[in-house]
Amino acid sequence: MAEVFRTIKGRPVEEYLVELPGTARAMRSYAFELEAHAEVVLEAARDFSLMIGRPFEENAKITSERESGNRWNVWLDDTGNERQGAASSIEFGRLPGMQEGTGAMAGLEILGQAVQILKDRHRRSLR
Repeated sequence: MAEVFRTIKGRPVEEYLVELPGTARAMRSYAFELEAHAEVVLEAARDFSLMIGRPFEENAKITSERESGNRWNVWLDDTGNERQGAASSIEFGRLPGMQEGTGAMAGLEILGQAVQILKDRHRRSLR
């Protein structure tokens, strides 16, 4: 019977793998790509929202930041907006202050679309 080790050099396997130089480069590359795709989707959503007459917060932007180690976060940032929660309202497809289900805008979910683009792109490259 095989024995499975859950640590490498006294650290959990995940932490050890994340700190490897190749993993660090790959993580930064994925974060950069995700940020770029999300910016494109955000601009398309902005154009669509103007077209249907329901513009959303102009100050919203895509941001990425390095967390501890080689972990990266990419998010829709609404700091600097006068309305709190503008980013979540954009992500869920409604204007800030609107009730759930009213004034819904089709095709937002910006980060989800960007992740799907990235996933499809890398799946094709692995074939």
